[in-house]
Amino acid sequence: MKTMLMRLMVLSSLAMPVSFLVVPSAVWAEQTPQSAQDWIDKGITLYDQKRYKEALEAFNKALDLNAKSSEAYIKRGLTYRALKQYDQALADFNQAIKWDPQSQMAYLNRGVIYHDIGELTKSSADYTEVIRLAPKHAAAYYNRALNNYELKQYQRALLDYDKAIAFNPQYLKAYFNRGLINFSLDNLIRASSDFTSVIRLDPNDADAYHNRGITYFELKQYQMALSDFDRAIAINPKYRTAFIFRGHCYKALGQDAKAELEYAIAKQL
Repeated sequence: MKTMLMRLMVLSSLAMPVSFLVVPSAVWAEQTPQSAQDWIDKGITLYDQKRYKEALEAFNKALDLNAKSSEAYIKRGLTYRALKQYDQALADFNQAIKWDPQSQMAYLNRGVIYHDIGELTKSSADYTEVIRLAPKHAAAYYNRALNNYELKQYQRALLDYDKAIAFNPQYLKAYFNRGLINFSLDNLIRASSDFTSVIRLDPNDADAYHNRGITYFELKQYQMALSDFDRAIAINPKYRTAFIFRGHCYKALGQDAKAELEYAIAKQL
């Protein structure tokens, strides 16, 4: 049963600091950028509009005016990443770090690029540097935990999720991923607690109910599992594995007819 949970519930994605401050586009209809910061601001607006090639041109102009602008390199690097041009993005984050060795954003984003290209050890080293610069940086712990998970260093991943949650108690994805790891390590009570935290933060998270339901099933708490599968299906009426596991619960309770009905519904989905 546990392999079903892990196969379906993939770890949540990287926490990437890509959020730019949005500059209203109307501003640029009224004036032509003059300074490097003006061009950075215009590039941010274009990036927000997903006009990535035009954003690159704006950041290029900013760097023509100020070749040492760490901010411009970071923003251009993020734009290259959006275009999946990882080598160029990596080069820009390297330049950002050259001109500002204390830039948390540059290290964090370079860590994301290293993750993108499969260089997990280098990625983790960059997140560790972010943590050195900012010991309470929850996203750095979260991202490093993802690397540790992929490297099968599960205890280290758990410790990093613990830190991410300690510094950001509302970190839903961290609870969810920690629940997956606890489940895979047979820490079922802890796993159910983590999924409960996800549900507390988002009462409409069908995956959290689904996963907690499977956890309760493994604990032989079939009525509690049924309640969770009911909720998962109420949120997502096409949640096939929720029907399957609801059938397993009925089977375990000796209600074979109900179990067969659940399995029949699942086959139609």
